Amino acid sequence: MYDEQVSDIDFLLSEVLKCYGNSPSGVVSGDLDREAALSIIDAAKKFSLEKLSSGSSQADRVGCALDANQRVQIPPSYDEVWRDYCRMGFTRLGAPKTHGGLGVPYVLCQAVNEILVSGDPAFMVYSGFCIPALMLLDRFGDEKLLAWAPQLASGEVTACLCLTEGEAGSDLANVGTRAEVTSSGSYRVRGRKCFISAGMHDLPRNIIYVVLARTSGMPPDSLGLSCIIVPRFRINREGNAVPNGISCRRVDETMGFRGCPTVELEFGAADDCFGHLLGSHEGRGLVQLRSMMADARIATGVFAVGIASAAHGRALAYARERRQGVALGKSPLRRERPEIIARHADVRRMLMEMRSRLEGCRALMYRLAWCRTMELNQCNSESERRPADPMHHEMVQLLTPLLKAYASEQAWRISDISIQVHGGAGYLRSFRVEQCARDSKVLSIWEGTNYIQAIDLVVDKLALGRDSRLLARLLYQVRASVEALSGSDDYGSEVIALRSGVAAVESCHKRLEQWAKSRSLELIEAFATRILDVIAEVVVGWLLLESAVAASRCIERDGVSTSFYRNKIAVARFYFRNILPFAVTRAEIVLRAEAACDAD
Repeated sequence: MYDEQVSDIDFLLSEVLKCYGNSPSGVVSGDLDREAALSIIDAAKKFSLEKLSSGSSQADRVGCALDANQRVQIPPSYDEVWRDYCRMGFTRLGAPKTHGGLGVPYVLCQAVNEILVSGDPAFMVYSGFCIPALMLLDRFGDEKLLAWAPQLASGEVTACLCLTEGEAGSDLANVGTRAEVTSSGSYRVRGRKCFISAGMHDLPRNIIYVVLARTSGMPPDSLGLSCIIVPRFRINREGNAVPNGISCRRVDETMGFRGCPTVELEFGAADDCFGHLLGSHEGRGLVQLRSMMADARIATGVFAVGIASAAHGRALAYARERRQGVALGKSPLRRERPEIIARHADVRRMLMEMRSRLEGCRALMYRLAWCRTMELNQCNSESERRPADPMHHEMVQLLTPLLKAYASEQAWRISDISIQVHGGAGYLRSFRVEQCARDSKVLSIWEGTNYIQAIDLVVDKLALGRDSRLLARLLYQVRASVEALSGSDDYGSEVIALRSGVAAVESCHKRLEQWAKSRSLELIEAFATRILDVIAEVVVGWLLLESAVAASRCIERDGVSTSFYRNKIAVARFYFRNILPFAVTRAEIVLRAEAACDAD
């Protein structure tokens, strides 16, 4: 699993995105070259294999629970793994050097995260919000809040995002948690939050909660919400760390990610709970969280790719070892030795489908991470914060909902195929692919459901069919690739198919405009997810074609046609012949839509 994963990551960073060396677009070339990057990636591979993957199944079986003393119990093996994880410096990778971090470029951090997630996704949730919370405090926090930053970088402290309530899921206007300012300037917090991943545990010495709450006198809508930073333990007047009035009411029984506690927390019920306002003004919570939520959605895509990689790797290893049956045309009466199932045509088809979907999502993830890296580089290079280069900023805006929604769906699909490749063994817990399926399902729900991503895409990014600079920027790049290959003997059919894909995207965009003008809002809602799928499948096709062309260049440059390069070309061709045509079909469904989806 890991060798092929690392090879593909290195290929994307070095040959497709050209992150290293003296390239004008080189984003890793400042403090890190390819050798150093591979060293970090290799350390992640070793840790994932030896520390994470080896214990993931047992942690999944043990799960998490609330004991008789109302303390959250997590898999005991995680104590040692967490200490090693922090000692290896994985928590510091993406943190700025000014806060004790290593300042590793964003794109490389996501490469490391993908590898670690493929080992044990549940464990990786514990540190998932540390760097996003650190960046949130760095941007909006005062001196008091910034004191948490080095501890978030080191792993001494972790962070959780507390948005959801029983009556406030996707609609945050219904948030009922209250925060009242005290005479000391701190805020007394009262309320309940649910579905908090890694919300209570004893791995770090403290946890800080980013709590969305309504302060006194603010309007009863989403504009009246503020971010309050609430520590699990606060420092009293004597300088001692004491509980801060936060209790765990429940540890949920979850389908997947069983090694990580999903909890309901109550703030300020039995004892006072105090927090600190983020920023200098109330009512700016959702604006402050915008960037953090975008990074959380990218992280969801990284989790999807990591889990899908594990599912594919296990299916491939099993198919290369398992012997069963003989191919059509061979007599089962001749007592021939059964063939490895990787040679059966239908298994080869399933493996190829898994691989094309996985490598397509990975290419999308790294393109987005590369753009995010460039965006952050420009922000950090200026003394005054301002929007980054429009190209990178706009691509981050457009690709984020595509990655979050499409990759999470593909992780579930790839896990499903992996179970099928295993046959009856895939239905057994001991083979762990059913765990991939269970773990992957929540990704389509996390950080805004995939429907919310689709509505965000069609309303905000595609401007409901009006002129969309973001879509124009994307299609310009796709057309540039098409034009560069016009007349190509090697990729002629792919060029034709990609042109059809671009036309499908444009037709969906035009259809949106017609629905918006006619006020057919129900149709927009009903078909938003399919429009997202059309665009995502075309973008993935474009990126896989770019990878194939890069592989062809490597063959020409090196004078050697390795199996890795040949496979990159084969994967792209499989995708273009077997998956991309569905984008055109979906676009035709969108164009024919004239009524609601309800049955009588």
